[in-house]
Amino acid sequence: MTPTHAYGERVRLEEVSRYAESLPRVKRKGTASRPAWYVDDRLVMRLHDPDTLVIRVPLSERESLLERYPDCFGVPPRMEAHHKVEAYLHRAEPAAVRTAIDLAWEMQHYEARLAERASEVRCPTSRRLAGRTRNPLIAWSASARKRSTRHRQGLPHRIGPMHPIDNLPAGLTTRALTLDDAPAVLSVIAAEEVVDLGEPEMTLEDVVADWRRPSYDITASTVGVFDGDRLVAYGDLSDADVAYTAVLPSYQGRGIGTALARWLQATARAAGSTRIGTQVPQGSAAERLMRDLGYEERWTAWDLELPPDREISARPLPEGFTIRDDAEADRESAWKLIEDCFLEWSERERMSMADFGAKVWGRPGFEPWNLRLLTTADGDVVGATHVFLAGDGGYVARIAVRPDHRGRGLAPAMLVDAFRLAREHGAVRCYLSTDTRAGARGLYEKVGMEVASTWVNLAVTL
Repeated sequence: MTPTHAYGERVRLEEVSRYAESLPRVKRKGTASRPAWYVDDRLVMRLHDPDTLVIRVPLSERESLLERYPDCFGVPPRMEAHHKVEAYLHRAEPAAVRTAIDLAWEMQHYEARLAERASEVRCPTSRRLAGRTRNPLIAWSASARKRSTRHRQGLPHRIGPMHPIDNLPAGLTTRALTLDDAPAVLSVIAAEEVVDLGEPEMTLEDVVADWRRPSYDITASTVGVFDGDRLVAYGDLSDADVAYTAVLPSYQGRGIGTALARWLQATARAAGSTRIGTQVPQGSAAERLMRDLGYEERWTAWDLELPPDREISARPLPEGFTIRDDAEADRESAWKLIEDCFLEWSERERMSMADFGAKVWGRPGFEPWNLRLLTTADGDVVGATHVFLAGDGGYVARIAVRPDHRGRGLAPAMLVDAFRLAREHGAVRCYLSTDTRAGARGLYEKVGMEVASTWVNLAVTL
């Protein structure tokens, strides 16, 4: 792209490509129809359709970019919580596109260099999608100890002030979090995910849906670490033995992650839990930290992805079966079916319908197609799929088929249905998570999915 390019004239993809590839360490990847440009493995931009580029722009710079070039850029609702803008090539100013690419390159180049230099021990990445926690397709295991009916799912309410956090760097303060802190928590998670995963996966809807569970006490279960008014780290005891943490990369290596781990153990112990665990990338600094703290492996998990350029082969249903959208009258049946199936192998207590609903039909932005039901000719619900959009991806959070209807090719057809709908609603890629307990990895690979990352679930006895 040259400065003489007239405003209003279409910006050509070839010009964009040449400019991006002129920047240090930027390489073109993807396919001929869906190219993408990366600094190492960190996304700078990708072509969404022939007229639209998705460019990674820091949230701190995005508003000023939109104000300066309102006709060139836009942020659709699915990208509001992410470091991204859309650039519209048919009306974009070349200078505007160059500015956005420069911002993306600066952010990703910095993070790439930071990752190379990072010998510091990082706090575990907080992966929490309503399922992808992030392990959504696997139901997190809960303490084997029976809890009271009132607190069957989630952490028992704790009486008294928040436990203090010891050994934090001087000048940092702490307090319990509130729902209003969700955007700040997301920013911390996103910054850490960019380093660990190449781009952020979490969305604001994921955080809010988890915190809105009726059984969850945000005041008793969370702590934020602040430098002045800025949130720089957080910890969350999401369930009896499930913990999440994140620390801004620029604050890592200062003992904050270790202090949060100790706080979470003390909080879980005070609530009556006997174990606490988390899930981290295999071979990561986070795994080394957790093992150094005495955590032991419980199982291996995988993120699997359907590549953007992979066609979805139709999988017809056997005669008499139908897949349709959720209706309010079906929700109790869907809850019971999914929970029954997950509890066949997951060592936890049954999630209440209220908590389940907060994560599914109560999730911000829920639409009927997000919960797909498999029914027989008699109208019985014998299968269910929970799928939603997360950024530019379609995420299958839960899929279940009643035991007496398995082995008939129903699950592959349900997956293909979910992927098709996600793409129709704007998803570029489709993904899910599973682990060794579920034994379903082979099913997902048969429909064309590939392992994108490997995780280990680690826990320690309190």
